[in-house]
Amino acid sequence: MLSTLLLLAGDSAVAEGPTGVVAEHTFGYSAQEVDVRAIGDYDLLSYRGAEPDQARSRIGHPRLPVFTHHFILPPGTKVDDLVVRVRTTSQLEGSYWPLPIQSEEDEFVPPDDEIYGSYEPYPAEPALLTVDGYMQGYHLATLQVWPLQFVGALEKILVVTEVKVGASVIPLTAEESARVFTPRRQDWRPWEYRPEVRSLMNHVLNPEGFATFYRPGGSGGFDTPLAMSAVQEERPFGGFRPTEFPSLEGPPVNMLIITDDVRTSGAAVSGMTDAFEDWADWKTSKGIPTV
Repeated sequence: MLSTLLLLAGDSAVAEGPTGVVAEHTFGYSAQEVDVRAIGDYDLLSYRGAEPDQARSRIGHPRLPVFTHHFILPPGTKVDDLVVRVRTTSQLEGSYWPLPIQSEEDEFVPPDDEIYGSYEPYPAEPALLTVDGYMQGYHLATLQVWPLQFVGALEKILVVTEVKVGASVIPLTAEESARVFTPRRQDWRPWEYRPEVRSLMNHVLNPEGFATFYRPGGSGGFDTPLAMSAVQEERPFGGFRPTEFPSLEGPPVNMLIITDDVRTSGAAVSGMTDAFEDWADWKTSKGIPTV
């Protein structure tokens, strides 16, 4: 799971930064991936790889499958709009009455009459922005995408066979920008080998955005906190003072030793942590910062 820090709108002047659509992705879904199972008078619809929509804010709405995705976006910006263009849909054969999303209470929540009696597809837009925020200086937007839509008055299910989603951004205000984490130093590793980058690249729709938006001298041409605001530090050869928790605030740590003064049996053993502390100091003196 990706954890993000929500941004709150401020009233300060707007800073400089990119604008417009900076990330896009086209999704395509197929009727062959849809599964339907009857539960009493209702239908439980699922789609391969998707999770059921169980949002508390949508209790009573149709329980349809939904995907969660992420965009990497330029630093110093926030999402202005999620541009959704539905190009094609197809109708699933048969009639359907989806099970409504339920609360955690035992009492059954009936379907929302406005949705189940409407001639308009639900959801109206098959993509929704859910979180726009920053994680360790990286700008991430989280969106949900529904492969299916429900037309209640006709009891029909539409398969979204193609939808294009784009994220449009505007610059952060000065107040918002001040609240975003900015590393004090540059990581000594090349950006593409940093663990947070390698992890995030497996979770975003546009991994090429890291090179465009965050690599020093990237083709995007944006001034980034990782490339422009970091303070270069020499790797320590000797004593150093790392921070208590992992961060880019202190000197880099290459090796971490986890131990205590207790045997696996539970019996106490003296001197274990002291011995490893001496070894950590020796490793650091040899050029491998260790704690």
